[in-house]
Amino acid sequence: MHSAMTIANIPPRPASGRSFTSFSSDTWCNPPSIPSLSQVRLTSCSESNCEQGLMSASSINEAVTWLAPCIAYPRDMGNHVFVRPATALDAQFIGAIHAQTMHDAIVAALGKDPEPEIAQVFVPEAFSRQWEQAITDLPSPEHAVLTAVDEGKVVGFAAVSPTHVEAADGEEPEEELPVVVEITALEVPPENGRAGHGSRLLAAATDLASEQGATIVQMWVLAGDDAHTDFLHSAGFAPTGLRRSMQIGSEEATEHCWYAMLSDA
Repeated sequence: MHSAMTIANIPPRPASGRSFTSFSSDTWCNPPSIPSLSQVRLTSCSESNCEQGLMSASSINEAVTWLAPCIAYPRDMGNHVFVRPATALDAQFIGAIHAQTMHDAIVAALGKDPEPEIAQVFVPEAFSRQWEQAITDLPSPEHAVLTAVDEGKVVGFAAVSPTHVEAADGEEPEEELPVVVEITALEVPPENGRAGHGSRLLAAATDLASEQGATIVQMWVLAGDDAHTDFLHSAGFAPTGLRRSMQIGSEEATEHCWYAMLSDA
């Protein structure tokens, strides 16, 4: 887990990085655009009481809580593969995914299995409790947790957080500082990989970042975690040159910061 992180070295940001327009996706739906319960549509659900729950719900939040992860916001969802905001009922699936993917990332970073006392930390239930708290008590409106859904099943998730940028040594900046949004998690387990879920989650995350006025989106990745590194590289991200150390038991790993510039063009 991220128990101890320190900045190891901070070289200057490259003068130019890769840029992309916000990943637009027809399968990302923005919930504030929903004016009423009548526009909520069932997509795929094995529970026979879902329709009854929808009819008895008195608010959009109650409907989402009742039906998640079996609903989609109004739009043509094709084969029912989409991204939506996470709800508390998603936490158990998000926790299971994160416990698996974080364990895999740490094994890749260390080149071996973690020490027993570290390995026992990767308990899905513990991760689920943390994510349930995060989902139900977001620190600000700029924070978000998103889930990728395929035929009613949660198959991945992402989390977005604003980042505070300060001028070096507290000096008055000569030019306007960039607005940076960080993707703090973007996870799809291997069994659900190569189906576009990661790209849809990235599309949703960058859409949210753009709505917040961000000019840069960034994500920290463990060195050796080729799954995340290759994905970000293929999506147009580049390394910033920033790195920080991460203590994992008696071992130390390195995280690298990847970024992309958002453009309206």
